[in-house]
Amino acid sequence: MTTEQKLDKIMQSGLQFKFFNKPEQDDYLWDIKIFWTHSNVKTSEGFYSTLKCIDDCLEYIENYNK
Repeated sequence: MTTEQKLDKIMQSGLQFKFFNKPEQDDYLWDIKIFWTHSNVKTSEGFYSTLKCIDDCLEYIENYNK
């Protein structure tokens, strides 16, 4: 599945998601991580890769529908 198809599946799910990035300090170095939220659910560790964030969001949608 392409990135475009994955994002389309997320947008067509009917759930409202918010994607954001924020700096986090890890061993005295600052990194920017990507997070997503839905209602009060938030990813706990954040992601360095946009694709991993999208995949995690899709996994959440699949489990949400069960």
